Amino acid sequence: MDFNEEEIVKTKSKMYVITTFSVIGVIILFILIFMFSINSTINDFSKKTYYVLDVTNKNKNEVIELLEQEKENMFYNNNYCDSMYKIEYYNMFPDGTDYTIYCKEEDNINFGIDKVGEDTLATYIKNQGYIEKR
Repeated sequence: MDFNEEEIVKTKSKMYVITTFSVIGVIILFILIFMFSINSTINDFSKKTYYVLDVTNKNKNEVIELLEQEKENMFYNNNYCDSMYKIEYYNMFPDGTDYTIYCKEEDNINFGIDKVGEDTLATYIKNQGYIEKR
């Protein structure tokens, strides 16, 4: 072999090594991207969607009125507190909703409504409030 043939062989071997490492790097990158997307998807499914409404002086009477209407469907006797500042719910499987009323001066109140048909309190909170995932 002369000098030119040796250089050609060295250049080809360097090219093969660079190509191999590049392909391996791209494959590892795709695997990492795939694992990250699967992990974030699993985390999204494990979070519950909460519908939250901040109770203010403007909407407090409406919330109390809706709580009174739903009283017969509740799994709790005391359905609200005077110092409530926030109410939230999440949907339970297969039907029904789990509520929490946050109170400043009393203990927070948790109750559920298992109702077939429209839950007017949930509809009000969903339309007037905001969504949180936790």
